[in-house]
Amino acid sequence: MFEGQGIETVMELRGALGDPGRRTVLREALSAVRHVSPKTLEYIDTLSEISTGAAATSLGVDEEPPTFPPSVGAN
Repeated sequence: MFEGQGIETVMELRGALGDPGRRTVLREALSAVRHVSPKTLEYIDTLSEISTGAAATSLGVDEEPPTFPPSVGAN
C-alpha cells in the first residue's frame, strides 16, 4: 500500500501525512486495508510524529497512563 503511494521511508510517510491533500488520500487507502481501524491510523500518526487532536490529547481505550518507578537515591 505504501509503495503504491510512493512511500518508502518514515520521512516520506511523515511528509505525506503532513500534506493535507496527500493525508486524506493516504488515510483513505490505509483504512481500506483489512484490520486497519481508526485507532491504527492514529497510531501510525503517533509513530511518524504527526500530532492529531485525538492522538495528541487522549489515550486509547485500552491504554493506561504511563507509570514510573520512584527514583532511588535521587535528590
